[in-house]
Amino acid sequence: MAYFKNLIEVIKHLISEIGELRSKNTTLQSESEALKARNMELERMLKANSKNSHKPPSTDYSKTKKGSLKPKGGKEQGGQPGHTGKTLKIVSNPDKETNLRPTTCTCGMDLDGIEGTVVEFRQVFDLPDPKLEVIQFNKIACICPHCGILNSGTFPADVPAHVQYGAGVRALGVLLNNAYHMPYNKIGQLMTDLYGYQINESTLISANEICYGNLQPAETSIKEAIREGQSAHFDETGIQAEGKRQWLHTACTAMLTYLYVSEHRGAKAMGGPDGIISYFDGWAVHDCYSTYFTYENCKHALCGAHLLRELQAQVEAGSKWAALLMQFLLDLYQKSDCGKGVIADFEPYSLLYDDICRQADAEEAKPPPKTDKKRGKTKQSKGRNLLDRLVKHKSAVLAFAQHAEVPFTNNQAERDIRPTKTKQKVSNCFRTVQGAKTYARLQGFISTVRKQGQNIFDVLKQSFSLDFEYQFCT
Repeated sequence: MAYFKNLIEVIKHLISEIGELRSKNTTLQSESEALKARNMELERMLKANSKNSHKPPSTDYSKTKKGSLKPKGGKEQGGQPGHTGKTLKIVSNPDKETNLRPTTCTCGMDLDGIEGTVVEFRQVFDLPDPKLEVIQFNKIACICPHCGILNSGTFPADVPAHVQYGAGVRALGVLLNNAYHMPYNKIGQLMTDLYGYQINESTLISANEICYGNLQPAETSIKEAIREGQSAHFDETGIQAEGKRQWLHTACTAMLTYLYVSEHRGAKAMGGPDGIISYFDGWAVHDCYSTYFTYENCKHALCGAHLLRELQAQVEAGSKWAALLMQFLLDLYQKSDCGKGVIADFEPYSLLYDDICRQADAEEAKPPPKTDKKRGKTKQSKGRNLLDRLVKHKSAVLAFAQHAEVPFTNNQAERDIRPTKTKQKVSNCFRTVQGAKTYARLQGFISTVRKQGQNIFDVLKQSFSLDFEYQFCT
């Protein structure tokens, strides 16, 4: 009996140990799955670059070859036949001429005073010695011989001070600071090196502020022109001003650029007095930021370049459906004349898109049912999140192939925002929020003038006149 009693105790002990081991095994399995998921996420982050994520090319550790959406042709590198080029051309009215006369003949005869003819000429394009032109305005007074009243001339309205810089110097400061991202002290050094005058920082700040005020009507006109267009690009990016997070928003077209700064990223900025999308009724091209879709007054189109990068990340993770959809979008891009045309019979492509999404639904693991009472959605994989957006916004994804006015990418907005990131890399941040707003208006105007094909320096000089009125084409 004692033997059986001991055996029963041993069995009970073993059963208890088995239970404990099973419990530990379950815990270890759970930890292992969490570590695997974490490891996959870290590997994904390490592999992220400008081709498979939203990271800019400047963050790539190695030179990644930029992939063009256009198919490769059989053309050789360099200028193609018919390309006009930008080489120097002979001018018919040079500013200076230097005659190179022979002094003596090979026989020893003096040729001084002998008439000659030009047999060949060469032209050199060079900069004249830089010099500031000082213009003095003399106020003349005279006494009327008839009534004896003393009369005097009037200084121009834009010459209020005894000594001051003119519109050309101030326009150059605005251009260098905003379009070429030069800090104030560097502009002062450049002016010293070129002209021998070191312009003060306060003068440059004042020039920006004056230009900012004078360009308000032009900015209003640009906003209205974008609003009335068939399509517009929208985007936003974070900036630092006064040590706080701010957001630079853009609404733009191929011919117009509008930039504005807000402390908000979403609806408070987009639907505020500075925003455009809340009263825009054309095609709004943007990324998949959810706030954009809350505006139902406009039609939405998603950026194909963003989607291709996300799909590329899934392809690198082994996704089959992502490879199919990526090729599908690229085929649509080519068949729609690189997003400039329309595919007439689109129904087969729409059905194929649905088939790929169904395959993706079968491939992507569904999230486990929610068991806790915490607020929010159950965490899903990157692939499942991407699929949900592709299904929900199908019409926005495929809009480029069905409407000629809808481009394939939102690259226009990204190009118009990129100068701000360059400026921040140079200056790190804006000292004040007003300084950021001043830059946004000036940079938006400079970008517009550049798109219009006009001389930026000449237009900025004109902006300092009291009767300045900017004319542009849409």
